[in-house]
Amino acid sequence: MKKVTIAILMIAFVSFSCDKDDGFSPVHAIQGEWDMVKANYGLTGDFSASELNFKEQYVFHSDGSFVKKYEGEDETFQISGTYTYREAEVSDSSKARVYLTLSYTNEANRKWMCSEEREDFVLTHAGELFKSCRELADFPVYYFDKK
Repeated sequence: MKKVTIAILMIAFVSFSCDKDDGFSPVHAIQGEWDMVKANYGLTGDFSASELNFKEQYVFHSDGSFVKKYEGEDETFQISGTYTYREAEVSDSSKARVYLTLSYTNEANRKWMCSEEREDFVLTHAGELFKSCRELADFPVYYFDKK
């Protein structure tokens, strides 16, 4: 009887410990101000935000809207849009937690965008946000930290 009770308790423990609901809320994790902290330009390597000649900030709201703020040597702008997200499957990547897609609702200088219509981001398990601009030369990757 003792062995049966122990076996039932172990099955119950494993069942509850494997529950996907760990209290993580993608919207809560995403919303807020995110400042660019570094960039990687492929062959030329990593640069801290202070070494770059521009700054980027994203402000994500819980209603699915966002604002991108760009400040460069010759140009400053603000652009807004909406974002969608999906949680990463465990098999997708050990690093990815949430995938975000940003779509713009107003015009801006497209030379400062990763693509014509949208930008894609990854939020990692460590709480780091990054976007990879495969369509630009050097395939830069930009990293953001939440304020």
